[in-house]
Amino acid sequence: MTENATTKGFIGAIVGVGAYLANRIDAVLVVLAIFLILDYIAGVTLALMQGEFDKKKGVQGAVKKLFYIVLVLLGFLLDFVISTVSQDAGLAFSTGGFLGLAVTLYLIGNEGLSILESLVGMGLPVPPFLQKAFGYMKDSSGKMVKIPKEESSDEGV
Repeated sequence: MTENATTKGFIGAIVGVGAYLANRIDAVLVVLAIFLILDYIAGVTLALMQGEFDKKKGVQGAVKKLFYIVLVLLGFLLDFVISTVSQDAGLAFSTGGFLGLAVTLYLIGNEGLSILESLVGMGLPVPPFLQKAFGYMKDSSGKMVKIPKEESSDEGV
């Protein structure tokens, strides 16, 4: 009887987590999926144009993109754990999916920057608003370069 209860509990937990995650799938995750695909295509295209395509690196890149999904899943699972534990403790606290969303938005920015780098590498003209959005600018020679991060000064502390 304990095996049966354990099995039912395990299946119930899986269904509960699945239902929670299903409610979190929205347009932001779709955008991330599109960015992942576009980045892979742009990276492979750039490598082919430069004559530097390596099948092994291509496969590694695809596997890496698949594991980005694991990162997003970790964020949403952490949201689920926090919500569940707080409810079990009698607290009305929920992250509202914030951690999973934060991971997703970070990865969208990361992939957008990578796509932009590939497009610049191909010699495509990149609109100024995209350059600024992803941290690029033209130098005095007209070449696209990353905008240097501002260093914080702690002189008065």
